[in-house]
Amino acid sequence: EGKDHGKPRVVRSKAKRVAANVRERRRISEYNKAFNQLRISLNHPLSGKRLSKIATLRRAINRIQALRDSLDSAP
Repeated sequence: EGKDHGKPRVVRSKAKRVAANVRERRRISEYNKAFNQLRISLNHPLSGKRLSKIATLRRAINRIQALRDSLDSAP
């Protein structure tokens, strides 16, 4: 019984899975919030369709490159 503190293994492993699922849902939620903030900062035109994550990243890369180019060409 030492490590289990009297709890059956099944109950303990289920509790660990539930806790891991909660942590994963929080992580994914934060990830999605960050993508939404990035979408907003890119000023995507309101065409009724939300940019996919890959499209958002590509647009951000293009925006950063354009900003770099404008800084490089500034007097």
